[in-house]
Amino acid sequence: MFLAILILAISVSIDSFGIGITYGIRNTTIGKLSATVLFVLSILFSSISIFLGNVIFSIIPENVVKFISIILLFGMGIWIILETIKNPIILDLNKSNTIELNEAFCLAIALSIDSVCVGISCSSFGNYGLLYPILVPIFQLLFLNSGIILGKNFTKIHLFKHIPLKLWNILSGILIIAIGIFRAFV
Repeated sequence: MFLAILILAISVSIDSFGIGITYGIRNTTIGKLSATVLFVLSILFSSISIFLGNVIFSIIPENVVKFISIILLFGMGIWIILETIKNPIILDLNKSNTIELNEAFCLAIALSIDSVCVGISCSSFGNYGLLYPILVPIFQLLFLNSGIILGKNFTKIHLFKHIPLKLWNILSGILIIAIGIFRAFV
């Protein structure tokens, strides 16, 4: 189950990598205070989702919990794949090439929407689900910062400027659906 939680945390965070690449290409940075806001809000949203899941699943029988968690994972994976609205570049509202506090707050919410839904499902994994709120913010910041670094280097290679952000959302959705399939058999 630890591996499943690890993959789920990576899958809901991997779109941060694509966002980071996009920011890096546009030479946009995230300050330490803004990164802290992202981290804290990610922990908060992930923890709330685990709590909500525990409350919901404490009322429902175990076999129904498993079924609901599988449905949530499949649904979330499909939703992420179909999602085309997320465009974090507009979050640099003042065009300062720095993600400031108010922009970091909006980015944190955008990055946490899918982690909340998946977190509710993670609570059905028992004690392993408690790792989810710890892993998600770590992976989000890791992927975001790695993406920014790579994005800044990609500007030297014209081909990489055209990698669509949607690719990262699709990969995230596929990973979540795969965990749903795994959950169906375990």
